[in-house]
Amino acid sequence: MSSSLERRRRPRNLRESFAEQARALVEPDPPMGIQLRPLASADGLRFREEVPVILLPLDHGVIEIRIEGEAWLLDRASWLVLPAQLNFWAVAKSPTASLLLFALHPEVRAATAELHQAHLSPQRLEQFLTSPQPLSRTTWVHEITHRYLFERSVCGDRQGLAARFLESELVKELYFHCVDRASARERSSLVRRRDPIVERAINFLEAQLFEPISITTLAEACSTSPSTLQRAFRRELGEPPSRYLRQRRLQESVLLLKAGRYSVSEVAALVGYDNLAAFSHAFRARFGRSPSEIRRQAVAHTNHG
Repeated sequence: MSSSLERRRRPRNLRESFAEQARALVEPDPPMGIQLRPLASADGLRFREEVPVILLPLDHGVIEIRIEGEAWLLDRASWLVLPAQLNFWAVAKSPTASLLLFALHPEVRAATAELHQAHLSPQRLEQFLTSPQPLSRTTWVHEITHRYLFERSVCGDRQGLAARFLESELVKELYFHCVDRASARERSSLVRRRDPIVERAINFLEAQLFEPISITTLAEACSTSPSTLQRAFRRELGEPPSRYLRQRRLQESVLLLKAGRYSVSEVAALVGYDNLAAFSHAFRARFGRSPSEIRRQAVAHTNHG
């Protein structure tokens, strides 16, 4: 790829982009409900959930959660667990912010307790869910939440193995973070705060992951020049924005292939490759297997199930 990040637009018959779908994502039903709510007003949004919830901002936003005189500030290095049937307000404290909410229905709590019964006490898990739990967001928690959002919004997967695994991992991490907190061993956040320019650039790329983006457009979105942006990226990540974008698209192509909803050529077009052979070559170089192999295996597993 040249210094330009642009690619031809995907075919019209493919789904909307990740950002387009996620903006309207409200699926509260069991086993784990999910909502992504943009906070566009200083008045915020009021919530009352019938089950315990996990709250965290998506990417760079800062959100204040208010509950009857108490308040917590959440950013990309933190998350909050709240009990059921609690009125709370979510208010944006940055120019743009989106609240990601996971509803912990009894089904997902029971499934996690059964899966990790050797190490997790169901009674203690339920006890943790009776009071607010402000927690530090580790890199693994950060990755789980974004992967799960992708599974639900882009892959449309609510009942597949990937979704079930990510749900149980998130509840398990919640449990052990609360155990550490109760033992005064609360973990420090492992989500490093990057250079603000790089942070804005990555957030922009992630929100428009499958869209054609030029280095000029990206620099404008970050209120900087292309040369400054390139230098900041190399200093922070050791690579230019174009390589970062290629690698992220290849990572997400794995999930799209495993979902089994698109052909290999459709996935190639969706992640920005005009040429199927070029996509297959890049995919094999990155993962050591062809995209066709990944898709065949996923489809065979689904049919077998």
